[in-house]
This record gives sequence, C-alpha cells and structure tokens, in this order.
Amino acid sequence: MKRFHIGALLLDTLTVILGISFVFSVIYAYTGQWPWGGNDYNSYAIQARAWLGGRLDVDYYSWLELAVYEGKYYVSFPPFPSFVMLPFAVLFDKTPDHFIAVGSVFIGAFYCLRLLRHFGVRGNEAVFWVLFLFVGSNALVTSFNGWVWHIAQNMAFTFSIISLYYAVKGRGALALAFLVCAAGCRPFQLIYTPLIFYILLRQKKINPFIFLPPLLIGIAYMSLNYARFGSIFEFGHNYLPEFLEAEHGQFGMAYVAENIGRMFRLPQLGENGTLDFYHFDGVAFWLVSPIVVSYLIFYVNGFFKHTDKVLMLCLPLLSAFHIFLFCLHKTLGGWHFGNRYTNDMLPFLFFGLVCLLGVQSEKIKRLQIPLFVFGLVLNVAGIITVYGR
Repeated sequence: MKRFHIGALLLDTLTVILGISFVFSVIYAYTGQWPWGGNDYNSYAIQARAWLGGRLDVDYYSWLELAVYEGKYYVSFPPFPSFVMLPFAVLFDKTPDHFIAVGSVFIGAFYCLRLLRHFGVRGNEAVFWVLFLFVGSNALVTSFNGWVWHIAQNMAFTFSIISLYYAVKGRGALALAFLVCAAGCRPFQLIYTPLIFYILLRQKKINPFIFLPPLLIGIAYMSLNYARFGSIFEFGHNYLPEFLEAEHGQFGMAYVAENIGRMFRLPQLGENGTLDFYHFDGVAFWLVSPIVVSYLIFYVNGFFKHTDKVLMLCLPLLSAFHIFLFCLHKTLGGWHFGNRYTNDMLPFLFFGLVCLLGVQSEKIKRLQIPLFVFGLVLNVAGIITVYGR
C-alpha cells in the first residue's frame, strides 16, 4: 500500500512538472528567455562569488540595484538566495540561475502535492490546485526566470510552502527553519510566524529544541548585516540611492493611501484600444491571482462549516496585515506584469484554501475551473507582452 501511495505521488508530481514545463516553454518561445541563456540580473551570484573571494562588498554594476555604504557597493536584497548560490558559484563559471529558479518551482510544487495529500486531496484534483497556484496565478511572473527580483520571491514562495507542510506534520524545527529561510528572501514572511506556531501548538509540538535551527539561521543573517552595515537589522535596501533621496524614506504612512488604491485598481483602456495593466506599482492583485477569489468563495461558503475558527480568522487577518505592510513601501515594484509583491502571501492563502476544500461541494469546486483558465491565459499573455519586448 505504501508503494502504491509513493507511486501515485510520483505520478502526480510528474504530471505537475510536465504542466508547468509546458507553460514555461510557451513563455520562453515568445520571449526568447530560455533557461540556458545568460542572466544579467544576477546579484545573488555576484554576491556569492564575492564571499568566496573574501569580500562582503561587490564591484559596481550600473544596471543592478546596489546599496551604497561608506563608499562601497553591496547587494541590497536579503541574503539567503546567495547562500543557495554558493555551491553553484564553486562548480560553474556562470551560475545556472534560471535552472535554479525552475528547480525551486518544481520543489515547491512537490511540497504542495504533499500538503494536499496530508488533507486527503490527491490525483487530478491535487494536480489542478497546484497548477492553479503556480501557473494560474501571478506567481508565474516570478517563477519563469532567475532575475534577482524574481528568484528571491520564487525561493520565498517555495520555502513558505515547505514550512507549512512541516508545520502540519508537527515538525516544528523544520517548519520554523524554512520560514526563516523564506524571510531571508522576503522579510515580511515572518508575519506568518503566529500561524506556524498555532498549527504546531494545536498538535502540542512546541518545545525549546525547535527554536535552535531558526535561531542559528537568524544569527547568520544578523552577523552578515552587522558586518556590512553596522546594524543587525539592516540588509541594505535603506541604502539604495532611490530611498536615500526619498522624502519619506523606504517606508512611510505617506505611501499607504495611494498604494491601497493601486492594490485594487483595474486596468484601463488605452488610446490604441488595448488594456493598460500598469507595469509599475501593480494592478488589482485578485485579478491577476484569481486563486484569491477561489479562497474567498471557499471562505464565505465554509466559514461556519469549519471547526477551527481560530485558523479561519488568523489567515485573513495576517494577509490583510501583509498587504498593509506592502502599502507602507515607496513602490509596489516596477516593470512587471501584475502585482508581484502580493505573490508572497499566496502560499498561505493556498493553505487556507486547502483547509477549506473538505467542506466544499463538488459544484463549488467545479466553478473554480474557469478562474484557473482565466488566470492562466491572463498571466501568460501578460508576461509575453511585458517580457517579450
């Protein structure tokens, strides 16, 4: 029986990988960004090579977002992806960033399937939901290549899913460690710590030893931050010229009102009759990630049917707080399709959706198929339009 279950999981995994690969191939064909191509936006590989050469700073590259501190240049993003790049920087003259990005997606999809199986969802239904998450939502825009902005979100996405999986399995040390890994790519992922703790607490899996692995990873981050910028909390973004020159800095309440409007704004009809999806500062996140709409449908339909009301309340509150934190930022990201910042919360909304699957009728589930098709077509077309130029 165990062999049968393993074989079924492998079959589902192969199906998902083939589905994702097909969608990626369409994008590559129209944009020319095949994974064996070079990567000019390879800040993490540059940083890894600098570390291997005994340096914390990097050379100046005019096209990269580099922090300037005491006359030296530093990679301005949280450091964990460079930890991943270290062995590849040793083995390859040019790190295979795009293949690493694709590999991260496949690992994330595999753990999504394992998460679904934990809740009794497998086969075609499981494959559908994993494909919805990875290629039917705006996560697609941060998955198909290894650019510095994309690969950090890609890895944070995968680490968040792995954290949730180990949380429901009662593996507290791994769950917290992978959440801290995710935060080393996208710091706001830490706001979901209460959710991970609650899942573990519900299983009585909290003990002092689970804190050691995440603590050691956190110490590595803080030591690196202090060595570079003299502060354990500073990873470099505040020293980007863009934010040094901004009146309200990188974060401020002055940005909130306008950014909230951007979170929900719809595309407008341009002069030539095409829709303008705002390639800077985002568009309605639920439009480009319709799996959010599926979650809301399931939530409204299943709130009173689900027995764990704490979980039902926790996820929407944390997600709303996440959006608020995004809105404190000076920008919501530039030159992308969709609303990529909000991709960071999709693994957790996906978890909420999975928790609610068991109390949904088959009719409600079937109604999500058009949303998946809409999300797939919209994101593929949008990515080709933006990155195929």
